[in-house]
Amino acid sequence: MLGRFKRLWTKNRPYRDDGGELAVPAPVPPVHLRRRVHGAEDRDSFENIGRIVADNLLGYLKVNDNIACFRALDFGVGCGRVLVPLDELCRTNSLSHDRIKWYGSDIDRQAIKWCQRYLAPIGEFVVNNSTPPLPFSDQFFDFIFSISVFTHLPEEMQFAWLAELKRVLKVGGTAVLSTLPLGLVENNLGETHKSRGFYYSSGGKGTKGLPGFYQDSFHTRQYIEREWTRYFSIEDFKARGIADHQDLILCKRIH
Repeated sequence: MLGRFKRLWTKNRPYRDDGGELAVPAPVPPVHLRRRVHGAEDRDSFENIGRIVADNLLGYLKVNDNIACFRALDFGVGCGRVLVPLDELCRTNSLSHDRIKWYGSDIDRQAIKWCQRYLAPIGEFVVNNSTPPLPFSDQFFDFIFSISVFTHLPEEMQFAWLAELKRVLKVGGTAVLSTLPLGLVENNLGETHKSRGFYYSSGGKGTKGLPGFYQDSFHTRQYIEREWTRYFSIEDFKARGIADHQDLILCKRIH
């Protein structure tokens, strides 16, 4: 039945009187994939947070009119919680949607398999390993966003992926990344972590279905402005700019 729905969704999309496509609701991911991404099973909160985050990102998505095909990557796409509503927002806001080519990557093979099967009308989806490289050429993307990924990586893996995202981002391109503020756990930390501005909590139970290293990481703005500038120019830092919970970092590749 789901396979049949996919074919109908792909080939029989409705059209407006002026010939343009109408948005068609995407299939809902299964419970275990929603829980893995969202930490809860209910559909309403899963979709609501996805829409909020997509709205947070929309203002940073600047499609260059001189680019025939604007390539955008959701690094850590999961089962499309953010990508699906962002695609819908671009359609409804007339944001040159016909020139945006979406891509998604993730270490979660089950989630990527689901995206490939049911979200193919939106974009292309690939599995990435826990360490670089990504299966894309240098300077492939105009825009990258990554929500709730750098919130879970140990420090050296974080640096490896920052370098890799720089590699696949065009010079002049932008990336929106999210982190968890160190203030959430600061009262439980020693002076070393406080002064350094980064803490990776390795003692948790992790997330079922994901690798053991996928724990919780916390950053200060000072740490990001000190360490991340080895890879990107930090254009903006918006505290709690993602769903009023995670910090939003706007990065730009300048060389």
